[in-house]
Amino acid sequence: MSNGILASIREEVGAMMSGRFVPFHILSVLVGLVVTVFFSLILPNNTVYDGRLAVIDLDHSQTSTSLIEMIDASNRIRVTDVVHGPVNPKRLLAHDSNLAVLYIPKRFEEKLIKGDASQTLGFFADNTNTAQYVHVLEELQEIIPESTASLSVAAVSALGTSAEQTEAILQPATLSTRYLFNAASSNTNITLIGFLCFFPSIYIGITMLMIVGRLHISGLWEEALLKRTPAAMIARLVPYAFFYTASITFFMGILATLNDLRFVGNILLFFPCLFTTALAIGMLAFFLTWHHTSPAGGAAFMIFIVPPGFIMGGTTMPVVTLPDWVYHFSYCFPLTWLYRFFRDIGLRGETLSSMLPTYGAYLIYLALIALAVTVRFYRSRKALAELKEDIKNTDLTPAHV
Repeated sequence: MSNGILASIREEVGAMMSGRFVPFHILSVLVGLVVTVFFSLILPNNTVYDGRLAVIDLDHSQTSTSLIEMIDASNRIRVTDVVHGPVNPKRLLAHDSNLAVLYIPKRFEEKLIKGDASQTLGFFADNTNTAQYVHVLEELQEIIPESTASLSVAAVSALGTSAEQTEAILQPATLSTRYLFNAASSNTNITLIGFLCFFPSIYIGITMLMIVGRLHISGLWEEALLKRTPAAMIARLVPYAFFYTASITFFMGILATLNDLRFVGNILLFFPCLFTTALAIGMLAFFLTWHHTSPAGGAAFMIFIVPPGFIMGGTTMPVVTLPDWVYHFSYCFPLTWLYRFFRDIGLRGETLSSMLPTYGAYLIYLALIALAVTVRFYRSRKALAELKEDIKNTDLTPAHV
C-alpha cells in the first residue's frame, strides 16, 4: 500500500517536472512572488491623493475663487478644470477625467454676506466606482464650512434672528451630493459586470494559451509558418472571439432586463470592444507561448494576461489610488480597456464622437500587439526555413567512405 502511495507521488512529481503539463511548482512560486512584490508596488496607498475635481463656478467672485484655491491646496484634491458657464457635469466626468464636479451657484458670495439663508453647493460624484470619490467628498465637507465660517463671526452676536437666519450664521454653506451614472450604488454595475467579463476572459485565455502548443503536437506548426501568413495565425482567434462576445452580450441583456444593470449608451459601440478584447488576449497568448511545444506549458502565463487588468481596471478598486506610472502601465492589459469602455459607453452614455480619442489609442494598442506577433512569426519562419535547408543539404552530401 505504501509503495503505491509513493509511486503515485513520484509519478505526479515527474509529470510536473516533465514540461508537458502545467508546471505548478513554478506557477505557485510565481503567483506568490507577483502578489508579494508587484502588488506591494502598485498598492502603496489606501486613500486618494490629488483626486481630480472639476468646478463649475457660476458666481466667479472673490469668495468662490478663494474657496477653489483652498480646495486645490488640499493634498487629497487637485482642481483640474474651472468652468464659469453652464455645462453638463457629465461632460467633465467622461473618460475617467475627474472623480467629481463641484457646483457653485450664482450670487453665492452675495447671499453669504447677506446671511438670509444657508447656501448649498452641488457635488456631482462619478459613481461608476463607489469608493473613489469618498475621500474627496470628506475633504470638501471639511473645507467648505471652514472657508465660509469667517463670514459668520460678525453676525453671530446678532440677537432676534429667526431659526433660518441662525442656521445661516452657524453654517453659511453646505454641500449637497448627487450620485451620477449609478445612483443606487448597485453592485451589478460595478462588481457583477466585472466578474461577468473576468471569468470568460480567464477561460478564453487558457484556451488561447494552448493553441501554439496544440499546433506543434498536431503537426500543423510547419504548415502554419511556411505556407500561411500572420493574418491566418491571428484568424484562429476569431471563433473564440465570436462566442466570447455573444456570451457576455447575452448575459448583459439578462442583467439589464431582470436585474438593475445600467447600459445607456449604444450597444453597437460596445460590440467591437468585446470582440477585440478577445483578440488582444489571444495575441498576447501567442506572443508569450510562441516557443512552447506543449499545450500545457502555456497555461502558466495566464497570470500575465487577464488578472492584472481585472485588478487595475477600476472594478475591484478605485484607479485613482494607483500611482501614475501604474495607471498608465495598466493599459498594457486587455481588461483595463474593456472596463474603461464599459464605464464610458454603458454607464456614462458617451457617443462615438466623444469616444474617438479612446478608440484611436486602443487601435494603436492592438496594432502594437499584432506587430509583435508578426515579428515573431517571420523570425520563426526564417529560422525554420534555414533549418530545413540545412537538413536538405546534409542529406545531399555524399557519405565519406
